[in-house]
Amino acid sequence: MTLITETLSNMPMLMRVRQVAEVLGVSPTTVYRLADAGDLEKVEISLTTTGKTIRITNESVQNLIERWMQSAS
Repeated sequence: MTLITETLSNMPMLMRVRQVAEVLGVSPTTVYRLADAGDLEKVEISLTTTGKTIRITNESVQNLIERWMQSAS
């Protein structure tokens, strides 16, 4: 188990944008951009009849961090 996996294992399977932003050290806007670009897997959830929200999969956050680490080395 890597440090990334250990750190994110206590997080929910579907993470809020703000949680992902804190983990990655970026703004929520950047998380939305990464999701729109396909770098993070998003799940749309209808919470009310008037709006939707998105969640980001924990696994895609782990994968993105690992890709960033590989490209940095």
